[in-house]
Amino acid sequence: MLLKDKNILVTGSSRGIGKTIALGLAKQGANICIHYKYSEKEARELVNTIYQEHKVSVFAVQASLESTEAIQNLFNSIKSEWKTLDGIILNAATGNRKKLLEQTQGDWDQISHVNILSPIECIRESLPLFKNKTGKIVLLSSEGARFGIQHYGPIGVTKAALEAVMRQLTVELKNTNISINTVSATLVRTHALDAVTQGQMNIFRDAYFIDPLDIAKLSVFLMSDQCPKSLKGQTLCLDNGTLSEFEPHLKGKPNE
Repeated sequence: MLLKDKNILVTGSSRGIGKTIALGLAKQGANICIHYKYSEKEARELVNTIYQEHKVSVFAVQASLESTEAIQNLFNSIKSEWKTLDGIILNAATGNRKKLLEQTQGDWDQISHVNILSPIECIRESLPLFKNKTGKIVLLSSEGARFGIQHYGPIGVTKAALEAVMRQLTVELKNTNISINTVSATLVRTHALDAVTQGQMNIFRDAYFIDPLDIAKLSVFLMSDQCPKSLKGQTLCLDNGTLSEFEPHLKGKPNE
């Protein structure tokens, strides 16, 4: 029970990777705030599952992360329910399949607000709630922050910016007990990846896929007291060691 009685918010956690993270945290005794935008049914079902299986405090809050007011309301709900926070995991993200040069001003306004500005706003709102001014913050990135990927341009650009946000905030908060780190994974079999590849996930070699449970396990460690206080401002990559290889990602290539 590495996280017993810790209060943790996970954004974008009604399904996919965020759901797996929330379940992993609850299994270790954490109280969970489930955030969602559209998936109310899935969020309610997850709340029931977590409570029935782990008997922790759990509730769901709807919020559109494009809205500063909605983010403030999200944290007001947390304050009303718990009074304090121990950690936040910022998993929510958005994007589209258009090429980078096809993005409109409206596209960039939405994507950059959700993927870059809303994490900053969530962190700002969380600071007054951290118990004893001590808190853990984890940002979710992806290999698109380092590599060009077809149909992933705006997400990749904003994930790279998010990692820069982590480094900058680590400097700005260096004299505090707040730690910020990023978890980056290669491919995970989710609805989001299926949308990006248009149902062609099988074109990638199996070695490049990561079990979402691995992301949940690393998130548990980063949220726990087992994580060294000196671990700050780092991007931790889950990639099976594949990013150390200089070879194509696709099946059927030489040296497979």
